[in-house]
Amino acid sequence: MDASADHPQIGRITVDRAALSGPGTELAAALGALEFDVSMEGVPSDTPASGWRVLAHPAYAVVLGAPVDDGSRWWRIAQVIPARDGSRTAEMHVHPEPQPLRPSPAERSRGLVLRWPETTRTEPDFDRLALDVVNTGEYRWRPDGDSFTAIGFITRPGGGPGSGSFAFVGGGPPAFALDPGEYARVQVSLNPNQWEGREPGRHEISAVLMDLGLRTVASLEVQLTAELIDQYQPRHDRARPPRPSRSIHTQE
Repeated sequence: MDASADHPQIGRITVDRAALSGPGTELAAALGALEFDVSMEGVPSDTPASGWRVLAHPAYAVVLGAPVDDGSRWWRIAQVIPARDGSRTAEMHVHPEPQPLRPSPAERSRGLVLRWPETTRTEPDFDRLALDVVNTGEYRWRPDGDSFTAIGFITRPGGGPGSGSFAFVGGGPPAFALDPGEYARVQVSLNPNQWEGREPGRHEISAVLMDLGLRTVASLEVQLTAELIDQYQPRHDRARPPRPSRSIHTQE
């Protein structure tokens, strides 16, 4: 997990833990502190008048939030998106529904381990790459609004945890409670663009649960043939031909 896995989330947005405390300020004052020209037009009438503060500052926007209940368990979120022309103007989008404050991904995934099942290690199927989410803890694991959406990354041996772009907007197969020792078998999705420029030889596949930021403990070792790589090359001009019957060989 990266450092952000230790930060709490509001909805699916990772936020600064320290920013959750304190009284906050009025929305107009919070916007003024950003030194942007932001129109208040179109702001929902039930938007909290006070309690606003900066919760996160991703590259594309500034995330503001204000609690809507006495226990600060539910928050109203607004995103301030600066203009691309470099001017002081910015757009503000207020989420129509309150979002729940959730523990960090590290806390929510405690006790879970990702393991490649024997069927995947001996006969991997890139169309249906299976992965087990195992509860190795002592207590029942319960999801907190999480899904079991898993994506995979192909790397050369020793290349470290894979990374890359992957469209993800939430949702996917919902997670469900697991007692100690139980597991859920899920499918790992591979971005087709990962096959571009790939050369035959030994490779490794790592996977991550998107909502929880949980990664596989061990990589899946596979031998990619030229035939297999060509088979999975992204093509827009024709349908992909049938998969070869024997193109992948795992390493012992």
